[in-house]
Formats: sequence, structure tokens, C-alpha cells
Amino acid sequence: LAIWDVDAQECVKALHGGHHGPVQCVAASWGVGKALSGSMDGGVMLWDLHTGTRIPMQGHMVWVADVALDPDFRYGVSGSIDGMLRVWDFRVNSCVRTVRNRWGDVKCLAVEWDTGKVLSGNASGGLTLWDLVEGRLVGFLETAGACRDVSCVAADWDAGCAVTGSQAGEMAMWDLKGLECVQVWRAEDPQPGGFDPEVKSIALAQVGS
Repeated sequence: LAIWDVDAQECVKALHGGHHGPVQCVAASWGVGKALSGSMDGGVMLWDLHTGTRIPMQGHMVWVADVALDPDFRYGVSGSIDGMLRVWDFRVNSCVRTVRNRWGDVKCLAVEWDTGKVLSGNASGGLTLWDLVEGRLVGFLETAGACRDVSCVAADWDAGCAVTGSQAGEMAMWDLKGLECVQVWRAEDPQPGGFDPEVKSIALAQVGS
């Protein structure tokens, strides 16, 4: 892992010796100086950003695609391409709940920590909504083939909506209350200059009052 000073545009600290494969995802809790990372080797690492020390979190066996941290740094969630979601309790530094997605892999996550709801995106282009408190499936959202291979997701839980991006360059808006896709946008194909259309990250913002 590398810690960057954005203003100075330089790396201020490098954390070595954790993963044996490329790091695919990371989430940081800056208030307590901790971070959680996931790798293609199936490893999940809990880092102390001040000392550079790390604690391996045992559980996943294959590519960890996304991780998320509770703002209070009590819990974390990780998802892997074998369809496994794991909940980590940082008070004991171990996995306290495992949920398996029988409808596909887990490529990305969005978590509502107040209720324990989790959205996971998969290669089929759909979303799965989970209740991690009860360890059960709430619903499956799909586009009937209109969107493929979800690579990122962002949710506005209060508004009951989510937006996803795909490797094919599509973006989709989802109604989390009705459990349905309401709109799909597509990148022009082919892209000029060989541009990769994949949507790698999404952020939602409130506009107006």
C-alpha cells in the first residue's frame, strides 16, 4: 500500500510485505489510522497506517474484489469472486459471519452500516441485496441482460437508489425499494483512440437543497 499527500502529489509512506498478489481494493479509517485491503491472492490485511504493521485476516481463498469499513471501525465487510461475503469484527480481528452468494460472484460492495444492508454487484450485470444482521438474501436486482459485469456501485440509502458501472462502459440506476433497474446508459462503441470504456469507480453527490 502507498499513502499519498494529494497536495504535494507525492507518496509519503509505503507499506510493504503484506500481500503476495496485486492489491485490488482498500478502505481506510483515517480517524483511527487503520486500513483494510484485499488482494488477488485471496488475502485480507488489516493495517496500522502509523506503524506500518499488519494483521492477516483469514477466510477468503480467492480474489478479494472489494472491502468496506464501518465509520466507527468496529466492523468490515469483504467480498470475493467466489461469491463469499465476510463480516469482520475488529474487536477480535476475526470473521464473525459468512454469507455465500449462490447467484454469482462479488465484484463490488456498498454497505449501509446502520441497518446491515449490503449491495453486491456481479458479472451477470445484476445486484444482490443482503441483510448481514440476519445473514439472509433480501432480493436480487437484474437488467435482463441490458447491463453486463458490474465493476462498481454507489448507493444513496436514504433515497433508496443506487448507481452501478460496468466493464463494458454501461451505467445503470436502480430502485432499491422496488428492487428493479430503472435506467441504463451506455458508452459509445467503439471508443476513439482505443479508449477503455470500463467504469471503474462511481461517487454520488446531492445537488440542490
